[in-house]
Amino acid sequence: MKPDGVCTTTSPATFCPDGTYPNSTNNICTTCPEQCSKCNSAVDCTACSGTYQLTVYQPSPSLSFCYCQSGQFYHSITKICVASCPTIGFYSDTNLRICFPCHISCETCSNSGSTNCTTCNVNLFKQLSTCAAGTCTCLSTCPSGTWKNSAV
Repeated sequence: MKPDGVCTTTSPATFCPDGTYPNSTNNICTTCPEQCSKCNSAVDCTACSGTYQLTVYQPSPSLSFCYCQSGQFYHSITKICVASCPTIGFYSDTNLRICFPCHISCETCSNSGSTNCTTCNVNLFKQLSTCAAGTCTCLSTCPSGTWKNSAV
């Protein structure tokens, strides 16, 4: 099927627009991965979007992928490459080179879980009994038997 929905006997490779590839499984033009501006399949980019760079993977058959340039992080929400992750609401996975969002209760964090907050969002409080190595759980109310201490 052509992108406009008209059935045709013409090979999809001849009419799929840039940013799509012919998907022979269901005979439609399928959108390339977001980091690819052109591709042959979901796992073979031929040109990259924005600040991504093309990297050729050599086993047979050869495939090409788009990655952030050396030293950059992939921002998992905006889907772009950045020099560093935002300090508010995100943490940097330095092994994967990806900026991941903090748990919704955290203003800043060291990881994604709800127990990894380094600071809490507005009107939330650290539950000190959950703190380990500088990270805590943030709560909207203090547990029974505890109270808010703004000096901590």
